[in-house]
Amino acid sequence: MAKKLHRDYIDGLEISPTGTIIHNGEDFDKPSPLAAKFNGGAANGWKYIEVKKDNQWIRLEELRQIWRSSNDQNRFTYPNFH
Repeated sequence: MAKKLHRDYIDGLEISPTGTIIHNGEDFDKPSPLAAKFNGGAANGWKYIEVKKDNQWIRLEELRQIWRSSNDQNRFTYPNFH
C-alpha cells in the first residue's frame, strides 16, 4: 500500500529505553533525521512518519500529543513503528 501511495514503508523501528528511535542499529534522538534519511533530504519527521495504531495510521505528531497528555506515561504502550 505504501508504494501505491508513493511512500516508503519503514519496517523494524524500535523505541529504546532512553526514548531514541532505533533503525538497523542506528539511534535517532529525533524523528526528523530518520525521515530525512528515507526522504533523501530535509523532512519534518513529526509529520512525515506515521505509525499504525488501532488499525489506523496516525502521524507521530498526533501520537506525541497523546503521550504528552497522558498523566501516567508508564501505562502508555508504544505501537510497532512503520
